[in-house]
Amino acid sequence: MKVVSIVGRPNVGKSTLFNRLIGERKAVVDDRPGVTRDRIYGIVSYHGKRFILVDTGGLVFEEKGIWEEVRRQVDFAVEEADLILFMVDVKEGVHPLDRDIADYLRKKEKEVWVLVNKVDNEKRLTEAEEFHSLGFEKIIPISAIHGYGVKDMLEEITLGLEEKEKEPWGIRIAVVGKPNVGKSSFVNAVLGYERVIVSETPGTTRDAVDSFLEYRGEKIILIDTAGLRRKSRIKEAIEYYTMLRALQAIERGEVVFVMLDAFVPVSRQDKRIISWVEERRRGLIILLNKYDLIPPEKKDEVYNYFRKKLDFIPYAPFIPVSSLTGEGIDTALLSAIELAKRRKQKLPERKLREVLREAVRKYPPPFYGKKFVKIYRLEEKGPGYFELVVNIPEALSESYLRYLKNRLYEHFDLSGMPVTIKPVKKE
Repeated sequence: MKVVSIVGRPNVGKSTLFNRLIGERKAVVDDRPGVTRDRIYGIVSYHGKRFILVDTGGLVFEEKGIWEEVRRQVDFAVEEADLILFMVDVKEGVHPLDRDIADYLRKKEKEVWVLVNKVDNEKRLTEAEEFHSLGFEKIIPISAIHGYGVKDMLEEITLGLEEKEKEPWGIRIAVVGKPNVGKSSFVNAVLGYERVIVSETPGTTRDAVDSFLEYRGEKIILIDTAGLRRKSRIKEAIEYYTMLRALQAIERGEVVFVMLDAFVPVSRQDKRIISWVEERRRGLIILLNKYDLIPPEKKDEVYNYFRKKLDFIPYAPFIPVSSLTGEGIDTALLSAIELAKRRKQKLPERKLREVLREAVRKYPPPFYGKKFVKIYRLEEKGPGYFELVVNIPEALSESYLRYLKNRLYEHFDLSGMPVTIKPVKKE
C-alpha cells in the first residue's frame, strides 16, 4: 500500500489536511507550534483507491528537548514514504526554515510535492509561485481548511493505484500484538510446522507473513505480523516499518486476533492496538496466550483480570490459548470462522425496526433546546456499521448512541463485532 507522509515546519496546517483527508478528527489541531509530536497514521480512501497517510510533527533543526525527538520521528516518516507532501504557508511566504527543510528533503532522494497551504483567493494563488525557489518541480496550491485543490491533489496521488482488489482464497485472520507475546509460535502451532521464525528476541518478525490453510472445510489466510511497540520506544527505523505493516495487516484482515501474554499486565499499547481494530471495524477476538502455565487455582482470577481491564470491549470473546499444548486453538479458529461468516450477513430489517422502535419508546431522545428530536430509521451499511436517520443529528449524545448500541448487542448476535452508529440528517 502506498505511503504518503506530510512534512513541514510547525503550524503550517499539516494536521488540518490530515484530518480532512482521513475524514475524522484524529490529529490534534492547535495554533501553538509543536502540538503534533508523534507520527499519526490514517488510511485514505478515494474512489476505491487507498493509501496510508502519515502526519508528522513540525520539523525544527534543533538538537535539544522535544524538537530532537520530533526530528527523529520525521526521519522515520520520510524514510518509509513513497511520496512526501512538503507543506508551506503562502501567508508567510518562503520562510528560512522552509529552505532548511527543502535541503534536508533533497538529500533523501524521495519524490517531493510542495503543498502551498492557505491559498483561498486569486492573489494568494499568484503568490504560491514563489515557492518554486525551493527547488522542487511540483507546486500544488491548496487550502486545507476550505478544501481548495484537495481533490485535484488526491487525483494525482491515486493516479496509477489499483482499486482495492478482493483478497483471494479464503477468510483473512490477522494475528497482532506487542512483541514477544507468542504470535509466531501460535501461527506455527496452527499450521503444525515452523512457517515463521520463532525467537525469544522481541521484533524477529518484521514483515506480515501470509500462511494458507484449510481447516474443517474452510479456507483461511493467517496473517502473522511483527509486534507493535509504543512509539516512544521505537529507536530504529526497522521497528517503524514493523508497526506500519501491522496496521496494514489489520486493514487486510476480516477478523483480528489480538494476542496478550497472560503473565503480563494490560498496557496502554494493548488498548491502542485494540482501538486500531475497532477503528477499522474488523472482527475482534482476544487471545490470552501461555494460559497453560498458570496454576489451576489462579486461572479464573487471571481471566477476570483481563476482562475487567478491557471492559470497554464487552462484545469481544476472550479465548485462553497455548501454543505449546494446543489448548484453545480449535476454539479460536472456529470462533474466527463463525465471526467472519456473521460479518457477511445483514441483520433482518424487520427485527431491526422493531428493536429501534422499542428502544426509542422506552427511552426517547431528549429535546434539543426546544426542538423535538425525531428518529426515523436505522440503516445497516456494513459489518457493525449503522446510520441512524434523524432530523437533528447533533442532538444525539454519545451516551444515547451507546444506549442504542447496547440494545443491538442485546437483541442480535454481534459477538466480536465492534458496532458504530452514526447519526445522519434525513434528506
